[in-house]
Amino acid sequence: MLHDGPDPLVSEMADRGSFPFRQRYGVGLRAVLDPLIPTLDVVIAYQLLFGAYTGVVPDGIADLGLEDIEWAGDEKILLSYVKGRTAAESLALSRQATRLLEQWLDHSSVARRFAPEELRSELWVRFTPSGTWSGERWLAKPATRLSICAWVERRQAVDEDGRPTQMTGDDGLPLALHLHRIRTTHDALKDRSHWRGSRRSTLDPNRSPGVEGDHYLTNTTPAQRDAAEDIIAQAQEDLVRRALPPLVLATAEMADLVENYPEHMKRLGLDDNALAQLLSGERDVFTAACGDQLSGLHGPKGKPCPARPWVCLLCPLALFAPRHLPNLLRLRAFFSRQWQQMTTAEFIPVFGPYAHRLDEILTPDRYFSEHALRAAAAEVTDSDVELPLRPEEQTV
Repeated sequence: MLHDGPDPLVSEMADRGSFPFRQRYGVGLRAVLDPLIPTLDVVIAYQLLFGAYTGVVPDGIADLGLEDIEWAGDEKILLSYVKGRTAAESLALSRQATRLLEQWLDHSSVARRFAPEELRSELWVRFTPSGTWSGERWLAKPATRLSICAWVERRQAVDEDGRPTQMTGDDGLPLALHLHRIRTTHDALKDRSHWRGSRRSTLDPNRSPGVEGDHYLTNTTPAQRDAAEDIIAQAQEDLVRRALPPLVLATAEMADLVENYPEHMKRLGLDDNALAQLLSGERDVFTAACGDQLSGLHGPKGKPCPARPWVCLLCPLALFAPRHLPNLLRLRAFFSRQWQQMTTAEFIPVFGPYAHRLDEILTPDRYFSEHALRAAAAEVTDSDVELPLRPEEQTV
């Protein structure tokens, strides 16, 4: 009946409201029309599922229109939306989200036929039989907080004994739906059964560890909690490491180290044999002598440290001696070349702390004499071949 042409019954209900319609036709026909013409309750359910499937923020979902949906083939949708605090973004929908969107477009097709012309291009067009306070019955506005709370209270579930119960949270109160935490739900739905993450990983690459820990990490899995604790521990280690002064030994200080080495041994965790290896150069890496390459400070414990040469500058296990001066100057030249080809915003997060520590070590007459620095500089040719670099780290 509805698909054969303009239906006077639907038009009458849309124009005059549900009460005159019920007086004339009864509630039976209304029960048939409600599943065909989505109400606010149906729209809220679709939007919650769509947010959980895609991770799109609520304001981006509420403002979607038909023009924001672009088909890429027969089974793929490219969705364009506006994120209020940033700008326009796009997202290739998963198959699950695509099926849900297809279902909604089919479900809302009848309502779109009878909706006013200016609302037919909106994605979430809906019909309110009783109308709003201003008399509007066709709407595409987002649901209010009060509407969502009322929707939760109307949702019924069935317990093990077959008795109806409301949707409640762990506290026994009606479930509080926070639309802006839908992205967290989207992350939680991902398969993380075998995921541990790296020590510096975040659940969302668009957020910093601090923001994620303060605002988003709730109801986490054990693996996610372990990853968050690793992030916190690593950040604390970085702060402590940067606060420690570098262990630099000029030639005159070698004798002092041998005489007063217990304090240094306690800091580096060394015995007499290890200290002898450290001073003799047997434990040298590129820029320093390493107290323990198997400590697991920057990689798996028990395996050689995989850190890049400049990481030693902030490592508490590093000892800098005069024999390391040429390589330290080669590293400074490398930082200078990187500075010339990178922007300030790119250089500071990657190399900034290490360059600052290197300038501190190589300040004339602070640890090494100006004569020693000039003599070591004569060995530097300012070329990438002098450093153990990966292809992607080489300069132009």
